[in-house]
Amino acid sequence: MNQYTGDGIMALFGAPIAHEDHAQRACYAALHLRDAVREYADAVRIRHGVPFGVRIGVNSGDVVVGKIGDDLRMDYTAQGHVVGLAQRMEALAESGHISVSQHTAQLAAGYFQLRDLGRTKVKGVSEPVGLFDLEGVGPFRTRLDRSRARGLSTFVGRDTEMGSLEAALQSALAGHGRIVGVVAQAGVGKSRLCFEFTERCRARGIAVHQARCPAHGKTVAHLPILELLRGYFGLADADSVRVAREKIAGRLLLLDRAFDNVLPLVWDFLRVPDPERPVEEIDASVRQQQLHDFTRRLVRARSEREPAVLFFDDLHWIDPASDAFLAQLVEAARGTRTLLLVNSAPSTAPTGCSGPTTSSCR
Repeated sequence: MNQYTGDGIMALFGAPIAHEDHAQRACYAALHLRDAVREYADAVRIRHGVPFGVRIGVNSGDVVVGKIGDDLRMDYTAQGHVVGLAQRMEALAESGHISVSQHTAQLAAGYFQLRDLGRTKVKGVSEPVGLFDLEGVGPFRTRLDRSRARGLSTFVGRDTEMGSLEAALQSALAGHGRIVGVVAQAGVGKSRLCFEFTERCRARGIAVHQARCPAHGKTVAHLPILELLRGYFGLADADSVRVAREKIAGRLLLLDRAFDNVLPLVWDFLRVPDPERPVEEIDASVRQQQLHDFTRRLVRARSEREPAVLFFDDLHWIDPASDAFLAQLVEAARGTRTLLLVNSAPSTAPTGCSGPTTSSCR
């Protein structure tokens, strides 16, 4: 956030630090802000009887950035046509809505739900600009998801790597839990290799539970761990809090009735607390240790019922709190029917995947 302009705020994504997913970060932030303001607006209306709302505009493109000003004041900011078009998008948005230009829509399509509002004439632009309403999160999470929607090319030339993964899987199925790291530079196909392998596992009836470490995830604690657990328990965004608790309790108690004593902790961690069974007030370090203990128990109890593959994509973006959980998964996988599969860029050494049981495909 680099400028406050009266009742407006200007924020930059991708500067001064470049991000490959700058458009997605902007859209996620806009959606979060929209939802938070809606809740606040309800409170303002009830308490003061006045309406309150914001309009948000998003645009992407090349800008001039740097410290700009005069002898009295220098501010880091962005200037250029792209900034002006973002302001036009904001002016065109309805109260409580997010207007996105065609330039951002091209980068965010599939990752978000965009409603096409057609092309509109914008001051300072010779040609009409495509206008979209940003409504919510879409089905895509990674570039591979986007490629799959377009149609993947034939998968060839990875027989050696696939053989290594298959050998690790057979060892895990025999009860010798394995941890495999696929390490490669960006763009050479490590995500595609892992995708093909996990699809083959699913075709054979082997459960696959996966989590992604998005580029912005380093600043969001537990993001991949929450995704992994939500997928394991079958939680959907549309589930009510009660339904989510029932799914979690049902899955855990079928594994082991002894999990009943940690249900309040698990419900609270997964953001569906039960008012009738609140989690006890304890020190944060003690709570973290209890969650780690639960993670190890869950992996071992699940392994007694069925083998599974746990897959973490783009591990180089994992946050420290999730990395600590990953270390528990590594420890718990030993001697179980669990294959822990991760991929990452080179020179990445998360604590979770260090140790003698880790193999690597390059």
